[in-house]
Amino acid sequence: MTRTGKRGPAKAWSLLVLLWLVIGLGVLPYAWSVQSEYLAARATFVHCQTLATDWERLASRPAQIAASAAETSDLTSWIEERCQSISLEPKTLISINPEQPRRVRNEPYLIQEVQLRLEQLTMNDIVRLLQSLETAESQWVATKLVLTPAEGSDKLEKWRIEAVLTKLVFAPITQVGKTP
Repeated sequence: MTRTGKRGPAKAWSLLVLLWLVIGLGVLPYAWSVQSEYLAARATFVHCQTLATDWERLASRPAQIAASAAETSDLTSWIEERCQSISLEPKTLISINPEQPRRVRNEPYLIQEVQLRLEQLTMNDIVRLLQSLETAESQWVATKLVLTPAEGSDKLEKWRIEAVLTKLVFAPITQVGKTP
C-alpha cells in the first residue's frame, strides 16, 4: 500500500533539489579548472599578439636603418662633390657628421643638421664652399660658423672651420603622433 499525500511530492522535490545540488557541486571543480584554463589561454593570446606586433616593428627596422645609412652616404658624397667642385684638396675635409632629424615643436617639419669640420682653408675657400653648399636646390643653410686660425698659420691666411648646415624637411604629423 502506498501512501500519497502532501509528503510524497515534497520528498520528490527535495530529492530533485538534492540531485541538482550534488551535480552542481560536482561540476564546480570542473568549471573552476575551465575558468583557469581560459584565463591562461587568454594571457597566452595577448602575449602572442604583443610578440607579433614587436616582430613587425623590428622587422621594418633594418629597412629604416638601411634607408638612413643610404641618405647619410648620399649626403656625405654630395658634400665631398661640392668640395671637389671648388677645387678643395681632399685632406682639408676632416669630418662630416649628419644628425638624426628631429621634430620642430608641433610643426609639420623635421630639422636636419650636418656638422662639418675643415682645415687649412683660406677666406676665399670658405666663402666659395658656403656658396656651393647653400643652393636653392639643396635647401641647406649654414646656421653656425666657427673660424679659428689653423695650426702654423702666423699671418691668419689659413683657417679651421666648424660649420653646422641646417635643412627643414616637410614631414606632417600623423594622428598617432608619428611621421609617415
